[in-house]
Order: sequence, then C-alpha cells, then structure tokens
Amino acid sequence: GRRQEPAERNYREIGENEDLVIASMNVGKADCSILAYQGSFGLIDTGTKDAYDLIDMVLSLNHKQTVDYLIITHYDKDHVGSAVKLLQNYNVKRIYLPAYISGKSGYSPLQAEIEGNKNVVYVSEDELITVNDLTIRVIPPKEPEVLQADPDQMDNNMSLMCMVTLKNRRFLYD
Repeated sequence: GRRQEPAERNYREIGENEDLVIASMNVGKADCSILAYQGSFGLIDTGTKDAYDLIDMVLSLNHKQTVDYLIITHYDKDHVGSAVKLLQNYNVKRIYLPAYISGKSGYSPLQAEIEGNKNVVYVSEDELITVNDLTIRVIPPKEPEVLQADPDQMDNNMSLMCMVTLKNRRFLYD
C-alpha cells in the first residue's frame, strides 16, 4: 500500500479510543486542538487558514462529517483562521464564541457564516459541555468592560478559557 505520512499515523483513529485524546495540532504559530472522547469530536480554535487541510485530514481519517463542538477562544487569525471553511464543509453541532465585537480580520467572515445559525452560543457566563464523564467548562472573562478598555490587547484579554475535566485530571486552555 501507499506510505503513510507521519501526520496520518499520528491522527488516524484517535476517536476510536475510549480514553480522552487531546491532539494539539501542528499548525505552526497558531492554536488548534482536537478533543476526542468516546466517539465525540470537538475543536478548540482552528489555527490559521493554512491549518484547514490538516483539520480536514484528521476528520477524514476518523470518518467524521460532524464536529460536536467548536470553541473559538478569541478572534485573532491564528485562532479563527480555518473556522469559516470548517463550518462550510462540516456539520458543527454547537459553536461557542466570545461575547464581544472585534475589529480583527477573522471576526466579520465568521459572523457572516454563522448568521441565522441557532447553534451558536456567545459565552457571557460559564457554559458546560458534557460527554459522559468528561466536562469542558467554557469560561468567559470576568469584568469584560475593564478588559475591553485597551483596544490593542482586547482580543487576547477577552479570550475564553476552557477547563477540561475527566475524573481527577484537568487541562486548562487559555
């Protein structure tokens, strides 16, 4: 058969495992993680536009046409770059977004893509995503009016955090 690329070997059948798999995608100076647990697939951020091919490959290798949840921590292009293309090509059941208006280039295309989508949650208070005994607490910033005062740092300051908990293990994304 054909020779598998290292990325294919690393990401093949990650969703078949009953254990929690957190795959921090190799997308350069950007952020994108896939969380797979007992058949569910979710993403925290989508990297830059260039990350889409890797995300698509991982989902295809795992026979996924549906993403259970997509969490965008903030609207910088290295976090939201592949989100529009992902939404155009996959069924995303639930989308969690920070509850602020951004001047960043990734904001308007994403807002246009999700217009009218009833499965979007603008996170202004803690939200829980539950998959059996796995919980992901999506945590908005406290005191957003203070954090929005500095326009240069607003997007980073207004980032959502995610606390992933499975039994006695916790992982924090910020």
